[in-house]
Amino acid sequence: MRPPRTFHIREFINRSENISGQGLLFQKENILNIAKELADILAYTLELENQIQDLEQKIEQNEVISVEIISENF
Repeated sequence: MRPPRTFHIREFINRSENISGQGLLFQKENILNIAKELADILAYTLELENQIQDLEQKIEQNEVISVEIISENF
């Protein structure tokens, strides 16, 4: 599972913050790119929610939960 791309959304936010009192003009391509990234974020969120639900079910089924921490430095 890869994190969603947010380049166009961040670009939109940056352009919006830098303009004070003026309207924004976007081409159809920009809006489509933003919409695709928003859909990608929603799909990513749904995958995370499904994984959390699976983990919650596994936790409920097990009586003992063990956590192993492996690291060279603490």
